[in-house]
Amino acid sequence: MAQTLPTNERRRRLGMLSANRVVLVFAWAILGCVLFLGVFGYWLTPYAPTEQNLLDRLAPPALFGFDSAYLLGSDRLGRDILARLVFATRISLAIALAGTVIGAIIGTMLGFIAAYFRGLIEEAIMTLVDIQASLPFIIIALTLLAFVGNSLTLFIIIMGIYGWERYARLARGAVLSAQSQPYARAVRALGASPWRLYTRHLLPNIAGVLIVQFTLNYPEIVLLETALSFLGLGIQPPLTSLGQMMGDGRDLLINAWWLSVIPGTLIFATTLSISIIGDWLRDRLDPTIARGE
Repeated sequence: MAQTLPTNERRRRLGMLSANRVVLVFAWAILGCVLFLGVFGYWLTPYAPTEQNLLDRLAPPALFGFDSAYLLGSDRLGRDILARLVFATRISLAIALAGTVIGAIIGTMLGFIAAYFRGLIEEAIMTLVDIQASLPFIIIALTLLAFVGNSLTLFIIIMGIYGWERYARLARGAVLSAQSQPYARAVRALGASPWRLYTRHLLPNIAGVLIVQFTLNYPEIVLLETALSFLGLGIQPPLTSLGQMMGDGRDLLINAWWLSVIPGTLIFATTLSISIIGDWLRDRLDPTIARGE
C-alpha cells in the first residue's frame, strides 16, 4: 500500500521541483544565447574580428551607456570586442567539443576492451587509468606543449587526452554489470557475436551514463582550454579564444575592464549552464536517482 507524504513534505518537494525547473530553463536559455552568439553573432556587428583601427583603441562598450561605436568596446588594437567574441566562442566551444568527443571515444573503447578481455589487458588499462587520475592534468599539458611545441592539432589532441580515464572506468564498470543481466545472457545464448553484443545491446544500455559524463566533462575542457590560452600556451594568433581574450586584457583590468570581464562572464555562464543541464540529465537517466535510492 502506497504511503502518503505529509502535506508539508509534499509542499517542500513541489517547491524544490519548481525551483529546479526555473534554474533549468534559465540554463537552457543561457546556452541557447551562447550558441546563437557563436552561429549568428556576426549579424550583430559590421566589423571583422581582425579589423584594426588604432584611432578607436580601447573604446568603451556602448552597451553600458558609453559614447562608442562598438557595442562591447574595442581592444588595444582597435578591434571590435563583439566580433572577436563571436569568433572566440566558436573556437573555444569547437575545441572543447572535439576534445570531449575524442576523450569519450578513447575512454569508452578502452573500457570495453578491459571488460571483454579481463586479465592482464584489463590490469594494464586500469593501471593507465590510475596513473592518469593521479597526475594533475595541467602538468601533463604544460609538459607536452613545452617539449613538442604548440599547434592547433596538438592542442586538440591534448584536450582529448583529458578525462578519458573517467569514461574508461565508467564503461568498464557498466559493461561488467550489464553482462550479467538476463538480456545479455539471452543474446549470447542465441549465438550473437561479441561485437554485436557490445555494440547493439550493451552500448545502448550504458549510453545514459556516458552521456551524463560527457556533459560534465565538456565544461571542464572549456575551462582547461581557457586556462592554457590565458597563459599564452593554447590558441595562438591570428586565431583567438575566450581564454586568450581574457589573457590579452589582464594588464588593463582597471582602465579597460571589458577586455577580460566580458569573455570571462561568457565562460562562466556557458560552463555553469552546461553543468546544470548535465545534473538534470543525470537525474533523468540514472534510474537509482529517479527511484530515490
